Amino acid sequence: MVSLTSSSTKCSARQAEAEKFSVVLAEQSKNIAERKSVAEKDLAGAEPALLAAQEAVKGVTKDNIVELKNYAKPPAKVALALEPAVALIKNTAKKPEWKEI
Repeated sequence: MVSLTSSSTKCSARQAEAEKFSVVLAEQSKNIAERKSVAEKDLAGAEPALLAAQEAVKGVTKDNIVELKNYAKPPAKVALALEPAVALIKNTAKKPEWKEI
């Protein structure tokens, strides 16, 4: 009888623990669902820009890249266009030198 009571007490304690854990999991699931919704919304907004950028660079050839590399000092507009792109690719806030491009 004592063993049965002890087992019943342990079972009740575990059940209470499981119920608390279930509440925590439900709250976390709700937070995850909200974050997923925000991320999907952000992705939906960014995807058209990505597709447009991919389409825009389709016409760039190897010869175009070689031409850019051959500039000792590029025209100001070329540098203005490429420096931010290189900084993003290299993941740096520092303005890249033309030699690095």
